[in-house]
Amino acid sequence: MKDVKIFAIPLLGNSSDYILSDQFARSPYFMIYNQATDEKKFLENKFHKEEIDSGRSIAHELIDIDVTVFCGVDIGFNVLKIAEENNIRLILLANENAKGESIISLIKGVNN
Repeated sequence: MKDVKIFAIPLLGNSSDYILSDQFARSPYFMIYNQATDEKKFLENKFHKEEIDSGRSIAHELIDIDVTVFCGVDIGFNVLKIAEENNIRLILLANENAKGESIISLIKGVNN
């Protein structure tokens, strides 16, 4: 498993001020948070309106950009399977009203 933790956090918008999307694969945006550099980037999910395979497609795209941890409230079976096959860690989040910045604070707090 990779040492650098890069988190994919599904959000309803392209800023850390937006709240979590309640469905991982259907999230319109992902905040990509690199724990080592404290850098945040935002990725538009071009698959979020797909009728089929949206989970599979976004999971592979996130892995292709070196994401090592998927975070979410509701992570579907296809994403779970791909995460397992690729040694991607999962963090299930309970508060779907949390903002992206709050999730980063939680990540920092757990890892200090």
